[in-house]
Amino acid sequence: MYIGRYSLEITSAGSRWTAKEEALGTMRDAELAKRLNRTILFVRTQRLLKTNVRFIKTPRRWTAAELRMLGRLPEDEVARRPGRLLESVQNKRVQLGIPRRARKG
Repeated sequence: MYIGRYSLEITSAGSRWTAKEEALGTMRDAELAKRLNRTILFVRTQRLLKTNVRFIKTPRRWTAAELRMLGRLPEDEVARRPGRLLESVQNKRVQLGIPRRARKG
């Protein structure tokens, strides 16, 4: 009978998951990996195995300049300039009740 390394909580360094490492899902994987001197892949794997947290992302706040572009420029242009997703731009415009800019032509 084979018992896998993960079921025994054996890491590549041979150490067990410590109480200090129970911060899974409370901060970004990269930040926790750096603090614990572990790989990002290891932290991500442990988070997926041990928590219900699937993705932690702090949303970027919209700047005043970005908000002024909504409804004035095409959505794809508003998304391209600050590097946002097109869906994010569309959702923000709808959330603020700003009508869609009509395309010329």
